[in-house]
Amino acid sequence: MRLNKRLFFVVLLLFCTYANAQVLDNISPSASAYSLRSLRSAYSLTSPAYPAFVNSSYVPATVTNPLIRIRRSSDDAMQDFTSTANRDIDTNALLTFIGGPNLFTYSEQFNNSVWGGLGGSISANTVAAPNGSMTAEAFTETAGNNEHFIDYNYTAPTTSSAYTMSIYVKPINNANRYFILRGVFADGSASSYSTFDLNAGTLVSTVGTNWSNVTITPAP
Repeated sequence: MRLNKRLFFVVLLLFCTYANAQVLDNISPSASAYSLRSLRSAYSLTSPAYPAFVNSSYVPATVTNPLIRIRRSSDDAMQDFTSTANRDIDTNALLTFIGGPNLFTYSEQFNNSVWGGLGGSISANTVAAPNGSMTAEAFTETAGNNEHFIDYNYTAPTTSSAYTMSIYVKPINNANRYFILRGVFADGSASSYSTFDLNAGTLVSTVGTNWSNVTITPAP
């Protein structure tokens, strides 16, 4: 127990002594160091290559001087994070990446029974997703001039809470394609929706080859 106390005192002293500098600038040589802060002024690295994400369409960003790589449990996506001007990890970027939990189960398996729909059929894993993996689903409409959609019944919303819906979509074999993302109250009394022109890029941010990430947050 004494040894632990003494080691703690030494480490604390070092961090206090060099509070206005990066710690490893003043300690040499050093075999290794671990921290969620930048520790050396000369540190220079670009994000190493990311592995393929089998369960996610997330497209990771390359950052300079990464401190840590985080795996998101909801879809196994990964992202590197660097430090801010004060040398601490960028918590704002971290929170944006983590977000809230994905409330849609089987969110990349639209042929699963938890999803409903009308006027079309789902073909699983037939299109390359934004991350390049062959995991995107194709929705083929029927010939009738009617509604064509897939839906999900989320039955446990929290009163007065805001929910954001987001999906990657792109047109296939059709030059004029519109996409509606809509949230409807369970009793059908009201809804919020946005219509996106996938070819013109209206109200969307383009990702990858012809992919668009469309998002709405209905007012609670």
